[in-house]
Amino acid sequence: MGRAQQPLNLEPDVSDEEQEQLIARFVTLPERLLNRRTRAVDRILLHPLVGVLLFLAIVLAVFQLLFAVATPLQDWLGFGLDWIQGSWLEPGLEWLGSPDWLKRFLIDGIWLGVSTVATFLPLIFLFYVLIGIIEDSGYLPRAAFLMDGFMRWLGLDGRSFVLQVMGFGCNVPSIMGTRVIRDRGMRLLAMLCIPFALCQARLTVFVFLAGVFFPKPWWAPGLVLFSFYLMSFLAAIITGLIFKRAYPSKEAFVLELPPYRAPSLITILRRGWSSMLNFLFTTRIFIIGGAAAIWLLTNLPPGAREGSGGTYAAAIGQFFQPILGPIGMNPELTVSLFFGFIAKEILLGAMAVIYKTTESNLGGAIQNVITPLQSLSFMTFVLLYTPCLGTIAAQLKESKSRSFAITSLAWSLGLAWILALIVYQGGLLILAMGS
Repeated sequence: MGRAQQPLNLEPDVSDEEQEQLIARFVTLPERLLNRRTRAVDRILLHPLVGVLLFLAIVLAVFQLLFAVATPLQDWLGFGLDWIQGSWLEPGLEWLGSPDWLKRFLIDGIWLGVSTVATFLPLIFLFYVLIGIIEDSGYLPRAAFLMDGFMRWLGLDGRSFVLQVMGFGCNVPSIMGTRVIRDRGMRLLAMLCIPFALCQARLTVFVFLAGVFFPKPWWAPGLVLFSFYLMSFLAAIITGLIFKRAYPSKEAFVLELPPYRAPSLITILRRGWSSMLNFLFTTRIFIIGGAAAIWLLTNLPPGAREGSGGTYAAAIGQFFQPILGPIGMNPELTVSLFFGFIAKEILLGAMAVIYKTTESNLGGAIQNVITPLQSLSFMTFVLLYTPCLGTIAAQLKESKSRSFAITSLAWSLGLAWILALIVYQGGLLILAMGS
């Protein structure tokens, strides 16, 4: 690391100032260790207070930028898909002489579900681009270093924080990434916390609902997204405090901080594009199958289609109403939550099929049947209950324990219900006191 120019003996009674003078005189550091600019930036970004505030500011800026840029792109893509439906699909099916039930199945079922999810591809692309900038700049390891002391309080370390941030993309690879943690107790605790990370699938739901129910002022939607980001960390904190004694660990944590570097624009754009295509490729079966199943549930048995309340979907919603009614869920939201259990990517497609409308008109349809408070409770539950079947499968594979996977599932459902109840009932109480 250093090169001594001549023997250097420090007496025990030499002061710190004298030691520094002697080291400066006789020790030569390699040039790469004298990066004063990096050290100056680290003094700010790694400051215990200022660094944390800057980290939160960066996250808030990411969400504000996501909403400001992605929302117009989603609207344009939605209008384009509506034009394709009206100009090509519907006339084409008429020309082919398709029976009425088949047209409704293909248009009101498959097409509405798939096209609604497709409108969020620009959001997913932009999200991965921004995450790539944060990772490639060298800031992410510093965020892990900054949060290590706090994570230790929860029975985790800085690696767990990095995996939590990686979970913003997808919880499944983040859970698989816990292999870097050798201690089994810490691995299991990290796998309990990671599913609460606000993944890109849930982000699409939040961007849509925040824009529908909290459009003004301009900064409100981004602030709503940021608040749910904080709630995801609150859920992880609660989980760590409750379960750290059940999964104890004393493993040491060593982290190397890379130098700051300018991210490669081409590399980041390629990563965002490939991640977006990977999302579309890996979820296509879930999206198409989910849209078809939802259409069948909302249209069967025959004769119960036109809002008679006798459909299979209505029966499912009514059956769970005693449990989900206190947190503000109506039968339609309940059914969409069931399909969201398979994959959160299906949620908005499910709502479009349930309310029989296109993505561009879905916001207005939802505003007519649920309140802003219900939307907040719905988003709280979506954030905290099990992300998808893939996450459960990953937990089962990595933990090699069915009891652990069941514990994680039960805990996420219970915590989601409790916090959604607090949000909804607390909101009703506040509204009653203000009236």
